[in-house]
Amino acid sequence: NVHWSVLLIAVLLGASLAQSIGWAVALVGVVAFLVSILVHEFAHALTARRFGVETESIPLWALGGVARLSREAPSAKAEGWIAAAGPIASLVVGVGGLTAWWLAGGSDNGQFVAMLGWLGLINAALAVFNLIPGAPLDGGRIVKAVRWARHGDRYRAAQEAGRAGVVVGWTMAGLGFALIVRDQSGIWLMITGAFIAVNARVEISAAAIAGRLAGITVRDLTWF
Repeated sequence: NVHWSVLLIAVLLGASLAQSIGWAVALVGVVAFLVSILVHEFAHALTARRFGVETESIPLWALGGVARLSREAPSAKAEGWIAAAGPIASLVVGVGGLTAWWLAGGSDNGQFVAMLGWLGLINAALAVFNLIPGAPLDGGRIVKAVRWARHGDRYRAAQEAGRAGVVVGWTMAGLGFALIVRDQSGIWLMITGAFIAVNARVEISAAAIAGRLAGITVRDLTWF
């Protein structure tokens, strides 16, 4: 599923790229970037299938995409591998783009080669960003998997990853605000940070509720 905000980001990104590599190559770069986002999400989905978990949908919107799984991962190991698959895929794309750029002689050899270098860098950056240790980022899922494996409580681990996400998110938002105050570009950092913090708080609440309801059946809640 593609949200309308993807078109807005595509236009803004294309306009920025076009200033240095021209509109034709910028269009190819934007499409390649969106495809690389799908590669990231498909890596999550295919790894989840490997552990018996299906994917209901992959919505794309302004701040990226998400593979909506049909159910929770069955084990800490599955949780960790499903989370790590996306950044690994982005890193592979990033290394591939940078390798192609280097073999082609660098940015001095034309706009298309420069675009390959940009695509490699942005995917490498995407991999690193997603590995930040806080939910709802992939790094937060890895934290959840590690903590789950350590103490055996899925819901406690989810809350721990969520609390890390709140700290990470508001720190990013604060840095973005500080940049804006100094007349520098920080609006997207602030928005992304706030998004992470708010969603991390939601995940903490959801995990707390799920933990309290774990093992309870309808029979336990009825009078007959």
